[in-house]
Amino acid sequence: MESPVTRKKTRLGGVALRRLRSTVAYIRRKERLSSLQGFESIKDSNSWSVRRIAEIAKIRHAKTYLEIGVFKGNTLKSVPIPIRVGVDPFPLFNPTNTPPGVKVVVSTSDSFFRWLPRRVRFDVVFLDGLHKARQTLKDFWNAARHSNQSTVFLIDDVYPDSDLTAMPSQRQSRLAKRLAGLETSRWHGDVWKVLIALEQVFPEFSFRVVNSPGADSAAGEDNPQAVVWRTSPSRMTRTGLRKALRIIKRLENERFSSAVKSYPKIFELFGEDEIPRMLGR
Repeated sequence: MESPVTRKKTRLGGVALRRLRSTVAYIRRKERLSSLQGFESIKDSNSWSVRRIAEIAKIRHAKTYLEIGVFKGNTLKSVPIPIRVGVDPFPLFNPTNTPPGVKVVVSTSDSFFRWLPRRVRFDVVFLDGLHKARQTLKDFWNAARHSNQSTVFLIDDVYPDSDLTAMPSQRQSRLAKRLAGLETSRWHGDVWKVLIALEQVFPEFSFRVVNSPGADSAAGEDNPQAVVWRTSPSRMTRTGLRKALRIIKRLENERFSSAVKSYPKIFELFGEDEIPRMLGR
């Protein structure tokens, strides 16, 4: 039988191994920075995200912006907000080449929020990270602790185009789509579960899922997103976070198509042209 001492050494060895792998990955990433395109040379963007964020920024007179999950930096580059912070452990561009007012933090969102001074506030927050419900909920909870009464959140990937793209595992989603004969590479994950948790645990926030009228989401012409805003003062307690995480756990085996039928008001689609009315403009 393996002794407790041996088991402890094995666990420590596993932690050390993961840290080593993380260090190696970081070094490799640093070494390839010079081969990545600079921030200013990035082309294209998800126009719907930029368009919606620009409208929100105009309504709220936003000066500060936080983006979790910058990927290629397209949205971060394009939104018209003076002070922008992007967070991503593996940005697909050179994060050292950014214009004044733009900061890219090469870090996980959890680490970023741990060292972020409590006094820092953001006017607009865009959550487009791991496509995982648990992590997106934690990102929302953390970002809400760095928001003000008028802050607006935009959450990506809350309305998958099918159960196949709504799977929490990207690998399983890819396999399922291949077996179904679908060639799309789209994957939304299970972020949709966050809306159910928000509805049940954080009633001080209102939200609507918006899309681009006439656009074909399945064809990649649009991605419905949730616009979230605060309607009353709130304290983002850890008790609330734990309750919300338990709801997501209970939804573990729920299909998105079933959730839409069970929670029709939560997943009702609104045109993005209604954003000004939603935010009381």
